[in-house]
Amino acid sequence: VDDLNYKMWKIIEKKKDEATEEREEKMNSAWLQKEISNSLTAAQDAMQYEINKFVDSSYFLICCSYYLSGLPLPRLFDEILLQFDNSLVGEEPYSLVERLAQEASQLSSTTKSC
Repeated sequence: VDDLNYKMWKIIEKKKDEATEEREEKMNSAWLQKEISNSLTAAQDAMQYEINKFVDSSYFLICCSYYLSGLPLPRLFDEILLQFDNSLVGEEPYSLVERLAQEASQLSSTTKSC
């Protein structure tokens, strides 16, 4: 029994040393940094996709409000911003869309009352 116990402990120690060496090799290699970089790039791409989707949706809604109010459709999002004062430059996207929606609803209400 003692001989079996001794052989088992030797095997365990050997596997433990191998695992420790493998772990140190991976930690010293650039694998972890590459994986972190890849996952951050994927997160950044996903965030950019969501921002682009928000801007496109906002543009679509603004164009719909322009169409429903009978105004000519703007060709670019910048043309919409140029129609308003320069205070829109520093606003958050949600407040910008809210403000543009208010302006569009005011325009549509004035054209409907005429």
